[in-house]
Amino acid sequence: MNLQGKVALVTGAGGGLGGAMALALAGAGAKVAAVDVSLDGINGLMQRAGAAGSQANIFPFIANLGDRGDCEKLVGEVISACGDLTMLVNNAGVGQQMIDPEYSTAKAKPFWETEISGWETIINVNMRAPVILMQKAVKHFIAKGRGRVVNVTTSFDTMIAAKVWGYGQAKAGFEAVSASLAAQLANTPVTLNILVPGGPANTGLLPANTDLPRDKIIQPPVMGAPVVWLASDDAAGFNNRRIIARMWDANVPGKEAAQKASSPCAWPGYGVQAAQPK
Repeated sequence: MNLQGKVALVTGAGGGLGGAMALALAGAGAKVAAVDVSLDGINGLMQRAGAAGSQANIFPFIANLGDRGDCEKLVGEVISACGDLTMLVNNAGVGQQMIDPEYSTAKAKPFWETEISGWETIINVNMRAPVILMQKAVKHFIAKGRGRVVNVTTSFDTMIAAKVWGYGQAKAGFEAVSASLAAQLANTPVTLNILVPGGPANTGLLPANTDLPRDKIIQPPVMGAPVVWLASDDAAGFNNRRIIARMWDANVPGKEAAQKASSPCAWPGYGVQAAQPK
């Protein structure tokens, strides 16, 4: 895919899934506004982009998405620096460690013994920030007559897992918000889709003491091919779908790979549907 002329804002781009997506988009020719709270993370990304020959396509930004003020001004700053914006990738997130650093061990605290401030941080970064960024970006997209939103949520079983109740709760809300807003965008030139790795991924969201074998779980580069396709002209009209990146088949055309690897956002057929008045 040739993404010359595209401009993507990727949050949480300093490492993990965000870094992989930023590098893939830049490697395909897009300008990438790489946003992270960590200067070290951004510097590491710039080094990797330099080694790949795409450093000129990376525009670094430092922002704390837990801060409402940073969120409110970010899209405008990106447009001013990059000249345009055609894609928003809401990837940045913080994990259950914000509530309980020992959540994955036998020392994990029950929810009633934790501080609410950690939960608030998770909600603000994982759910409030993307909504603010979508409001700002979609206004620009509608005015320009084109635009793509890609949201990174998580798997359904993670959303309801006992040990990650705060993180799961935020991602479940983000999934629901994504489906609702994608439905509102159905008759516009703007699309909104979800992209998830499809299981535990080797990122900083996993604690250092995780029991998961990091070399055997999903690796971040799996997100590259689908996000590049979603940024391309070939993905026009593809809306309100959740792509599982590990199911992406690089041996078939993009549209076919997307259909095979995706389903509707937020699992609309699950459970008993609410009765509606006649």
